[in-house]
Amino acid sequence: MGILRILLLTLAWIFGVLLALLLLVLLSPARVRLALKGQTFSLWVGLGPVKLRLLPPKPKKPKKQKKARRAAGKRKKAQAEPIEPPESTADGPSVTIEPQPEPVDSPPKKRKAGKAKQPGQKKLNFEKIKLTVQQLTEYIRLAVVSMGKLSRQLTIRRLQIHAVVATGDAASTAVAFGSAAAALNLLLPWLEQRLRIKKQDIAVDCAFEQQQSTVEFDIEIWALVVQLLFVAARAGLQFWKLYQENQEKAVSL
Repeated sequence: MGILRILLLTLAWIFGVLLALLLLVLLSPARVRLALKGQTFSLWVGLGPVKLRLLPPKPKKPKKQKKARRAAGKRKKAQAEPIEPPESTADGPSVTIEPQPEPVDSPPKKRKAGKAKQPGQKKLNFEKIKLTVQQLTEYIRLAVVSMGKLSRQLTIRRLQIHAVVATGDAASTAVAFGSAAAALNLLLPWLEQRLRIKKQDIAVDCAFEQQQSTVEFDIEIWALVVQLLFVAARAGLQFWKLYQENQEKAVSL
């Protein structure tokens, strides 16, 4: 009984540790950060305290120069070794010629036989998998609804955009700056209604002395893993139900 009790306690402890790790992952925030500064685009992903940079890739560490040193050492040894002159006779230096082996005819290479088409093989009939306009509309509507539910679970922790409008011409710059400001005034309220934005810093300016427009941004999106999994599982179940309904309708017809 003592060994069985120790075994049960060990299994319970392992199960508890795994359950704690699973809960820790589910309740951890998943993060995505995008930044553009100057000409450098950066992309980070993270889970909880762990953060990984995907772009730009980290520079590779220089390899150890052991091989180069060994090659240099071999060259020095080869140069230092004296070269023995060939043995000479009364008639002159002797030269030995080794007989060369006769070439052996290599067997011809076999060509890889391609896959022969079977006479009774059927091709994929695309007419059977075509969607009607109504079915396609239902799938698109469900995708839009799922994206809306996903957006409500997202939190933008940082929304920083700095843009400078410049075209090289004063009149064109003024027109472009007015259009950009108007679009920004329409876009910001729409984003604030559909997304939770904690910190934002958006500025648009114009520069009449510059020739090209510039933009820099730093955006960080945050969401709990359990929320993302819940939305994804619900959307997948709804898509599966809709697919089954369309298959039953197709069979009945």
